[in-house]
Amino acid sequence: MRYLVMPLLMSIVCISTTALTATYSAATSSNSMRARAGEVLYFAYGSNMFSEVLEGRRGVRPLAKSPAVCPGHRLAFTALGLPPFEPAFASLEPCSDPVEECHGVCYRLSALDWLRVCASEGVPLGYQVVEVPLTTYHPLEEGKGATEIKAFSLRFVQPQSMAFPLPQLEPPPSRRYLGLLLAGAKEAGLAEQWQRKLAQVRTVW
Repeated sequence: MRYLVMPLLMSIVCISTTALTATYSAATSSNSMRARAGEVLYFAYGSNMFSEVLEGRRGVRPLAKSPAVCPGHRLAFTALGLPPFEPAFASLEPCSDPVEECHGVCYRLSALDWLRVCASEGVPLGYQVVEVPLTTYHPLEEGKGATEIKAFSLRFVQPQSMAFPLPQLEPPPSRRYLGLLLAGAKEAGLAEQWQRKLAQVRTVW
């Protein structure tokens, strides 16, 4: 977990449960989600793309997964960490440039596993749940082509001053952390150009 302050854990889980209830309702009552009852589509773009992190460390067991592209968003290292060891983690930033896109993995998760993801990422203290459009590399259902869907993802929101706006910081990530993204992208079979783009990200050490 990125947040290690134990007294906050219960409040995080309680708030996440409330968010999950709303997520579940949206997933089962609108056309914006292609998930079965009690399931959620989750778009991962950071270390959760890597099975050793999502499954090994977090104990999440995806029901299905597919490489996907999130248009109109960019991969940003704006989730502030603990410098100098882990200066920044990945986030998903909306942008006005229509050619910008972020590649990652779309997971179909049980409601309980979605709650595990939210709690492990400190929702809503830092990361917040957002809904994003996706185009999957492969069909989510047999016999159908690449699918345009909507899924939930996580975006880090940096603290702001009440008196005046603060600039958004984007320090480089650690080599260790970027290595998890590279391993996850390779494991998921993300596009070669995306893997090359990740490999070119500057790291602090």
